[in-house]
Amino acid sequence: MKNIFLLLLILLIVIFTNLNANLIELYKKGTIKLEPDPDFGKGVEWDSLFFDERKEIIVASDGSIFVASSPTHNIFKFNNQGALIGTYGRKGNGPGDLYHPHCHSILDGKFLVIGEYALKRRISIFDFSGKCVKVLKTNHSCFGAVALKNNHVAYYTQKGGPGTKKGEFFNRASIIINNMNTGKEIQIDSYKLTSRHILLETGGGIGTKFLGELYLHQTGDGNLLVGVSNSKDVKIYSPEGKLLKTFRLRMQPVPVTDDYFEETINSMLKSLQTSQMPSEIYKRLEKNIKKTVLNDLFGEYLPYYRQVLVDSEGNILFFKWLDCVGKANEVFQVYSPEGEFICETILDENIYAWELEPNFKTITFTDKGIFGIFKLDKEDDDHIRLVKVKVK
Repeated sequence: MKNIFLLLLILLIVIFTNLNANLIELYKKGTIKLEPDPDFGKGVEWDSLFFDERKEIIVASDGSIFVASSPTHNIFKFNNQGALIGTYGRKGNGPGDLYHPHCHSILDGKFLVIGEYALKRRISIFDFSGKCVKVLKTNHSCFGAVALKNNHVAYYTQKGGPGTKKGEFFNRASIIINNMNTGKEIQIDSYKLTSRHILLETGGGIGTKFLGELYLHQTGDGNLLVGVSNSKDVKIYSPEGKLLKTFRLRMQPVPVTDDYFEETINSMLKSLQTSQMPSEIYKRLEKNIKKTVLNDLFGEYLPYYRQVLVDSEGNILFFKWLDCVGKANEVFQVYSPEGEFICETILDENIYAWELEPNFKTITFTDKGIFGIFKLDKEDDDHIRLVKVKVK
């Protein structure tokens, strides 16, 4: 009997090891091509579901796919073949209602943790059937809500103000952990995030660029990962707020080039030309904007990365910010759950365009496959849909 038990244990270890190696071996190939599985989501009327990329994706252990849709204030549920099997939530303020939902983590393997519009100060907990089981009130405005183990949830809150330079602003982002059993909240860390604007005489500003974005993620073992994109240091906290480890990224800063600056300015001016602005005001703005010094808007370097993802095996992916070096495809570095560098991988967008936004997780890497919100990279086709990537 002991020998049978030992053999079963060894078999389970081998199976787990092979499963754990799947994504790593894929990353180590160096390039992942975004080639869609033609059978996935066949027959779904995507035009009636998805209007833009302001969505987040999470895949459950049973293969169910949940897409939080901010513009439509609901959650879509798809099966592992891409068929729509449910729509949860509606715009509103009551239990079961949602308001600009965000969702990229699962609590205890069976609950969706859904952050909403920050000033609502609440986090909704849904089960996989679409039932709202709890509405968690927060003590502060709530950004980036993420589930942790031991019935805890983390988020960050922000308080802004003017900076020391003209056109400069800052946000003091404080990281909060909420104990869902007691409702008690503790602050574990804070960061000063700076942005710079070109102020317009017509009011408001354009060209806002944060010189650092804050990212919160659930690690593979249910702890809290904290990263700020203008720093190489990444921290891991326990659900109770104890700093467990810090590791450093193997990245070099990318200098902001004159060409990139000019391209950005020209893009801003083009958007102003289409805004029906009086020509005399536009000419003055064009002159003033072109006088802007490079460092007044961007700083000397780009942030190290512009998105963080944790795959289903606990590996951590940092998508590099390479706009100034002419990269046509996305590039990400892979780190183990312990923070050890593994490899660097290219995400070849192929025939699809993928919007990489700091505030939305529009792609996910799982042992069930790679899923994302994509659109055909064609001017005459802005069709947006959920795609499962064919992995070769």
